[in-house]
Amino acid sequence: LENGRVIITLNWFIHCTGNFTFFGRLCQPFLMLTGLLGTEAQGGQGAKKGANQSANASPAGESSLGQVPSMKGLLWRCVSVVLQLPTWFRLLRRSLPGTVLASPLCEVQLGMRPVDAQAAKPQGQLILWDEARSNFADVVAGREEVETLTREVVTRQAVASKIIRAVADANKGEALPPMVEGGKDPRSMTIPRCYEALKLSRDELRSKGSKQEAKACLARAFQQRVLAAAYECEDGGEQDEKEKIEEAALALDILMRRVCLSLEM
Repeated sequence: LENGRVIITLNWFIHCTGNFTFFGRLCQPFLMLTGLLGTEAQGGQGAKKGANQSANASPAGESSLGQVPSMKGLLWRCVSVVLQLPTWFRLLRRSLPGTVLASPLCEVQLGMRPVDAQAAKPQGQLILWDEARSNFADVVAGREEVETLTREVVTRQAVASKIIRAVADANKGEALPPMVEGGKDPRSMTIPRCYEALKLSRDELRSKGSKQEAKACLARAFQQRVLAAAYECEDGGEQDEKEKIEEAALALDILMRRVCLSLEM
């Protein structure tokens, strides 16, 4: 990671920038302009090979390799570089060596693309981007490793989003989510079964001194249960994993509401 470090926890995406991160991003606009001029130069060489090639430009003004870019296409590329400068300034300001950036994992956008797909061992690139905080990082590794990391991050994002919704609904006194077709009936979830689904003891929850601590305890138990179910069911099929996660999510909704009503305190 560009001489920096990325840390992904259950709730946070933390990016520790390195020296090369700052200087690499400092040169980014110049590299974009260089690429622009390089395309034009390649187009000039292609035009010498045949005047008929420049007549085949696309309607949008973009030119293929070996063709002279039209004035419209060249202008559009210049405008695209200028429009990205404000984002570049924000990103550069938050890329100083030694800077530590933290973003809630559920608010991070993900992107994945192949790198050097023709190599003997294809690589992939995972992009993590928090636009609101100008927190950007990318991880390059083997394609399988990147795919595994992407699934892990997506799972943790889904867990964090579920916890946020469960806490919000419980605080507002919302009814339990309706049962989906083929799903588990909330009426079949007894209180002991809820604790069993989360691998949590009732005494441990009741030992918390406040509702906030009890909610945090439920959130941690749900996070650990979902991730453990994903690993346990890795060889057992997706159906087993889905059932365990669904049961844990329902147990979280039920116990979170009981905590808000002081029934488990």
